[in-house]
Parts: sequence; C-alpha cells; structure tokens
Amino acid sequence: GYMAGRVRCYFMNTNHLPHNESYFANAIGGALAYHTAVYKGFSAGLSGVFVYNVGSTEFHDSLISRNEVELFDVVHHNNKNDLDRLEELYLAYEWKNNKIKVGKQDITTPMVNMQDTRMKPYVFKGVWGKFQLAKNTKLDAGWFTEASPRSTVHWYGIDEAIGIYGQGYNTNGLESDYQGNIHSKGLGIVGLSNEFHNLKSQIWLYHINNILNLYFAQFDYETQIKNHTLVLGWQSLYENAHHNGGTSDLTHTYYYPNQQAFLNSVRVGLKGQNNMISFNTTHIANTGRYIFPREFGREQFYTTLPRGRVEGLGGATQMVLRFDVDKIKTEKFTGSAALGRTLTPNHFSYNLNKYQASDFDQFAGSLKFKPRKAKQGLSITALYIIQSSYHLADVKDLDVHHNFHQINLIANIKF
Repeated sequence: GYMAGRVRCYFMNTNHLPHNESYFANAIGGALAYHTAVYKGFSAGLSGVFVYNVGSTEFHDSLISRNEVELFDVVHHNNKNDLDRLEELYLAYEWKNNKIKVGKQDITTPMVNMQDTRMKPYVFKGVWGKFQLAKNTKLDAGWFTEASPRSTVHWYGIDEAIGIYGQGYNTNGLESDYQGNIHSKGLGIVGLSNEFHNLKSQIWLYHINNILNLYFAQFDYETQIKNHTLVLGWQSLYENAHHNGGTSDLTHTYYYPNQQAFLNSVRVGLKGQNNMISFNTTHIANTGRYIFPREFGREQFYTTLPRGRVEGLGGATQMVLRFDVDKIKTEKFTGSAALGRTLTPNHFSYNLNKYQASDFDQFAGSLKFKPRKAKQGLSITALYIIQSSYHLADVKDLDVHHNFHQINLIANIKF
C-alpha cells in the first residue's frame, strides 16, 4: 500500500461593514491516510484529520456570521483543541472498471460532495458503487446512513445531521425547529453520466428517505469556432417532499408537502487556449423553496460562488459573469474572477425565503500558485470576496449578512 497526507494552513478575516465588526481565524492542521494495495480485487483505506486553532476571535452565539467558526467546530464554538476526526475507514472491491466501497468515505456528486474548502470536508458512511456500463456511460449509486458535515468532529445519523448549520424559518414565518424532530433511514443517490461526441450529460436522483426527492440533470456542449470553443450548458432541477417532509407534525417538518421547487441554470461561454469567459444565470420558480441540507455538501450550479448559496430560496434569480485563467504568464499561476448579482424575494415572504436573504451583489477573485505540476507539493491560494446589498436591500436591519469583505489565505503541502 501507500501513505499520503497533507499539511494545511488557513487564515480568514471577515469585515462586516454595517456593524463595524471584524472576525479572524488562524487554523493549522493535517491529514494522514493509508491505502492498501489491491489483492484479488480487495483493498482498504484509513484516514484521519486534525486541526488546531492557533489564534482567532473569541466566538460567541451572537456572531453575525460563522465563516471563521467553520474552520473548527460549528457545533461547539469554544472547542479549540479536540478537533480531530476519523474520516475514512472503508473496504473496497473492484473488478474491471467497477468499484464498490463500504464504510466511511468521501464522494463527489453535484449536490452531495466533499467540498474541501475549510479544514475538514463533508464525509459519509455507507455503500458507494461506480460502474462502467459502456465505453462512455457510467453509473454511480449508493446508500448512506451517517454523515460528518464539514466543520464538525462527530458522526451523525442522516436525520440528526440536518439542521446543524442553522434552520431558518418555516413557511408561516416561525423559526424552524426540525433538528432532532425529523426521521429518515438514510440518503440514496443514483447518477448516470454519458459522453457522446461534444456532449456531456448527467442525470441524478437524490432520495432522503421520508424527507425529499431531488432530480437533477446537466448537459454541457462544446463546439469549435475558429480559434475558440463555444461552451453551452444547461442544468435543471425538480424537488418535492417524500411523505410529510420529515415528520407528520408539520410544525417541525423539513420539507413542506405543499411545496415543490423548479430550478434552471444556463451557461454561455467562450473558451480560449488557457482561459474562458462565461455568462451564467440561475432562476428558481416561485412554486416553492429550493432546499437541500447544507450539511451534505454544496450545490454546483453554474452561478455557484464562494459564500453565495441560493439554497433556501424560491422566486429568485442569480446572474454571474465569470473569467477563468488556467495559465498566467507561467503554468505556476491560475486564477479566476467573478461578478454576480442575486435577486431574492421579500424578506417576509417566508414561503420563498427560508433564511430572510437580501438581494446582493458579489465579487469573488482567486489566485493560486503551484510551483510544480505534480499533484503533490506546495500550493498557495488567495481568495478575496466582497458582498454588498447597500443599494438593493429594503430592510436595513436584515442586510448585514450580505455586506462584508473577506480575505482567505490557504497553504497546502500534499505528500
């Protein structure tokens, strides 16, 4: 077998302009993993992660935002030492181009994913299979009974994990109270992907037993235009409740049975040799709120930007102009810049606005330095984010969450 690991340092500083409050955090940690060699198709893996708080703002329950807390433990804000976690512990069997893993593991799908953008990723416990049905057709399928969300140190049942990151408001305007009151046997995922000439397609079903069903499809097409490539993309999502959305007591349910969500996201871009510029837009119909547990990953829509989720919204539109560069002067630098606007329903339209989100503008710029082409070695990333709703919000007391600028400096050493 072989050993692998990383050392990670993360500095974050968020300045909330309306309240003149500033938070910062310095985290350092690492991960160690051991994967056995494959013997008659069988293999096993084990990995763990540890984190230290080497200096941060004092965290309390009345924080305007929890970005800095998410580097450590969102469940216990004052936990600065006991931040280790067993991440992977699995047994795998593979044959030809197929593989099945049983145990604790990370997975990558459009809605449920590891999203390693803090100190710990999202990980899950269950069965996950990847099957090669044909030359260009793949099937992914799995069932999970436990999850350890990003920025936590414990493992939770699928129903217990939902609500750890906050619960927002229910459709009648009262604060939601579904954490610990909903019941589910697990999370099921099935995905089918195909490549046919210049068209890539994928279709996914997410089933959270007794809570919701989510159907997602994505189609990406590229065609050559002189010295450039035209990039077209379409994503579509439909979501409804399973049974009563979590519990028969609708005052404590997660997904209200009378709601359903329709979402479409579109991309039009032009790709050069080392760069791409694209215009992206996402629209959610006003038939209900698009909601999916934030504890299971981050949605991957064309307009998705750091700190700019649309989860919890209905009757909303998000637009993003994006520029990505794979090579800046030398191959050692890559970067991106994006400018977006998100239009939300009124704060008090609770049936379409779960977290009382305001309209906001956003800028996200990143620059990554990697001195070697290999996957291993040093990489340094700088990420700068600005959100502003000064000229868009209609209720000044509620726009604070969308008025900030944030600096992220991340260094990784992989080995």
